[in-house]
Amino acid sequence: NTNIPTIAAGILKVFGINPVSVPIPVDPAKSATKTSIWSYNRGDAQLFKLLDAGDGYYTIQNKGSGKNLNVKGGKKDDGTPIIAYPADGTKNEKFKLVPTSDSSLLAPSYLIVSALDDSKVLDVRGSNQSDGAEIILWTLHGRQNQQWVIVPREDNLVCFINVYSGKPLDVNRYW
Repeated sequence: NTNIPTIAAGILKVFGINPVSVPIPVDPAKSATKTSIWSYNRGDAQLFKLLDAGDGYYTIQNKGSGKNLNVKGGKKDDGTPIIAYPADGTKNEKFKLVPTSDSSLLAPSYLIVSALDDSKVLDVRGSNQSDGAEIILWTLHGRQNQQWVIVPREDNLVCFINVYSGKPLDVNRYW
């Protein structure tokens, strides 16, 4: 039957004499994935490949999921989540790495600037240092919760360590 409707991921509630809830699984290949900081664990969720996107911008692809960092919905508002999302070729997934002038550090640090607006950068929400602290887009202020040390790893991969927390950027959960 070609008239069978598709059902979005989530919970399907079936009502009747004996109501039930049936979970509908999320297709990981098509879903957004949350980004945060997390204690270093040597996992693929903390490794990224920098892909040249032209004009000094990069697409930042996660090794574990194969998804790119992306400004959710292409919004420029402070607090917009940074997600990992399947490649879509939009400005949402293009970033520039800009060196900071913070001389208090032993290693150079960088701002990860969005192609959507050069005054917006990746930021750890509220300068939170806890595992799971969300990565968001925020207006550049230059404090250490917006600064990242880029640590080279094997196979042309890198790990982004947040300067304030000392924890890596991590692609961790499905929404």
